[in-house]
Parts: sequence; C-alpha cells; structure tokens
Amino acid sequence: MLGIQWNEINWLATLVAGVAVFVFGGVWYALLFAKAWVKVYAFDEEQLKRMSATPAKTYTTLFVCDLIVAVGVSLLVNALGVESAGQGAALGGTVGVLIVAPQVLQTQVASLRPVGGWLIDGGKMVVG
Repeated sequence: MLGIQWNEINWLATLVAGVAVFVFGGVWYALLFAKAWVKVYAFDEEQLKRMSATPAKTYTTLFVCDLIVAVGVSLLVNALGVESAGQGAALGGTVGVLIVAPQVLQTQVASLRPVGGWLIDGGKMVVG
C-alpha cells in the first residue's frame, strides 16, 4: 500500500529543489518569455502595473507553491524508488506531459485564455 513517508523526505534537497524551480520561473518569465507572455495574453500597461503592485504577496505565493510541488515530487520519488537522475528526469517528464500539461490546457481553454499561453505557462511547469 502506498503511504506517505514524511520521514523519508530529504528536506534539504526538497528545499533546494523548491528554490531552484522558483529561480527558474523567474528566468523563464522575466528573461526568456517576458515579451511573448505579455503579447500572448494581450496585457496592457495598466494590467502589468496591477500585477506588479504587490510583489511580496505575489512572490511569496509563487515560492510557497514551488515548495509544495517540491514536497510532492519528493514523496513520489521516494514512493517509486527513484534512485538516479535519469529516473528522476523520466518521472518529471511523465508527470509533466501526462498530468500537468493537460491540466494547464484545460484551464486555458475553460477560462477562454489563449492556447499560446499554455505553451509558455505549461512549458515552464513541464521543464521546471
């Protein structure tokens, strides 16, 4: 039976993973896809201003979410007995492509958001 083994989590590695994904998200959105992201969602200056009005709240929320995901992945890694980087990459790719990407696409379509945004937002989640 699959059980949650909290005591088997490497908490330092999980924290490092959460921080790494948070930093990766910053690079993804601020450097790699900033212009494309603004264009695909057709954000205007006023919307961008409102989005950046509460950076502490925004970045804290993003960071906490990245930490929660890192804990979830740690639990999966332990439960599935992943022992190598290759196995970890296979697990990440499988979860990203077969679970995360379709869920993000559902949200995009149901919210009448452009599918092009899925490529940027879903891509960050799969690659990160």
